[in-house]
Amino acid sequence: MSDLQVNGCTLCDEIRDETANLFHDVIGNKVGIKSRILFQDENWIVIPAIGAFTLGYLLIISRAHFLSIAELKNKLYSSFEQLLSKIGIILNKQFGGSYIAFEHGTITPEYRLSCCVDHMHLHIIPFAKNCWQDIVQKYNFAYSEIAVFSDIKSYVKTNNVKSYLLFQNVDQRRYVIDSSKNIFPSQFFRQVISKEINTELKWDWRHYFYEDNILKTIEMSRNNHWFE
Repeated sequence: MSDLQVNGCTLCDEIRDETANLFHDVIGNKVGIKSRILFQDENWIVIPAIGAFTLGYLLIISRAHFLSIAELKNKLYSSFEQLLSKIGIILNKQFGGSYIAFEHGTITPEYRLSCCVDHMHLHIIPFAKNCWQDIVQKYNFAYSEIAVFSDIKSYVKTNNVKSYLLFQNVDQRRYVIDSSKNIFPSQFFRQVISKEINTELKWDWRHYFYEDNILKTIEMSRNNHWFE
């Protein structure tokens, strides 16, 4: 179930007010920018991530307050897929390679586990390595493959899933893990992927904001007309 926006949700606060939100408090106010929004329409908003440990690290967030991709209304999946495809083309043109995408999704706010923010947001990172099987072998968890994002709805219903991890590999194959049965740490994929890029990178967005990468990504987007 969704309300348009929810008081106290950090992403809803940012959508609603440029100066009364977490991003403004920890970054925007210090570096002199009011908004990090790169693209928005009636359903979706694209922003650089707080804790962007690499250039071009983006989030797709829903304008309305949904907990996760699994909670989206059916009519939204088509435009969501189209927007992600467009971002993939943009990142390929800008960085000369593919990308990965992931979500730490929840079905109920009482069952968050590895999910940090109770507002739907898909992480998108420019990335070249086909890393899924390496991750599976290292951490030894069970997973299912899905064809399209809307398949998550039937997956969580059929398996009585309370929270999940979703991963799209560089080859655009998509995998989902029941994290209500397999306990994963907070920001699991951020921990894993940051080390894949550079072992010196810091994964915890609450303590390492990577303001320079956010500002450079905003500048790249504007100078190269990513969403025009």
